[in-house]
Amino acid sequence: MVGMMEVFKDKTHDDFVRFVQVITRFLRSLGEMLEAYGDLEDVMKELFGKEAKNIDFLELFESEEVRGLLESADPKLLGKVVVFMFDFMRIVRKVKNIDQLSPEEKKEVGSQLKKLAKEFEGVMLEGEEYGGDVTSG
Repeated sequence: MVGMMEVFKDKTHDDFVRFVQVITRFLRSLGEMLEAYGDLEDVMKELFGKEAKNIDFLELFESEEVRGLLESADPKLLGKVVVFMFDFMRIVRKVKNIDQLSPEEKKEVGSQLKKLAKEFEGVMLEGEEYGGDVTSG
């Protein structure tokens, strides 16, 4: 295994700082992702009685529970929820093959996921404006 000093012998101080910054950001993000994944597992178990690792998120949208939620959704929000679901399914397909993506593609998928999260948060906030819940029943 090549030592750290050997790797950076021809690099500048700025290269080393950039490397440390990227590793630090990666570790922080990975930590947040694992915490969120643990939260997701807890919620999935509580709401659907299944372990998150046993759920295919594409199949989740076909479940009776989700169908019931959609049937009772406020009509003003239903279109936005459906668009979110299609976008989510499109992006999740890419995430399944993340090890086959180039660095640029990974960054793009990451950007798309953050944008999707922001849009979903907006749908949920809009749902609160229609009575505090996205469902009407």
